[in-house]
Amino acid sequence: GKKVIILYILQILRKYTDLNHTMTQQQIAEKLRSDYGLDVNRSTVRRNVTDLIDAGYDIQYTEVVRTHTDRKTGEKEENTVYTNLYFEHEFTEPELHMLIDGLLFSRSVPYKQRKQLIDKLGKLSSAYFNQRMNHVHCMSADSPQNPELFHTIDILDEAITAGKQVE
Repeated sequence: GKKVIILYILQILRKYTDLNHTMTQQQIAEKLRSDYGLDVNRSTVRRNVTDLIDAGYDIQYTEVVRTHTDRKTGEKEENTVYTNLYFEHEFTEPELHMLIDGLLFSRSVPYKQRKQLIDKLGKLSSAYFNQRMNHVHCMSADSPQNPELFHTIDILDEAITAGKQVE
């Protein structure tokens, strides 16, 4: 259980956060409890988020300094809390919209492959982007069908990389 917490936190951040939808450490802990049945405290979340950031994941946050009184010594102490956490996705929502629009109106990509690619592109952002994509539908399947399209593109790419001429 404890070894996978970091992976679950990454999944939560990828799925439920973006620039406009941030989470606190406590909200992440609650999501771990509700979605995965894991009971963790805020400091566990912070440690794992710090590890993800150190590993190179693009997680954005705001640092807030909080002051509290130490119960044992009575002295005031400061600690820094990460809040407004979100995963910075590889593509911005406008970029994804542009790619999806390009696929929607493509006459060279078969209907079934267009639909699959649009679904895959939608998964590159948060769940909030996907909710807004419910109205997006591919053009009908009456466009020319070429089930070998991606295989052909792959062969052409290999030939270009190898510097070979294609007939």
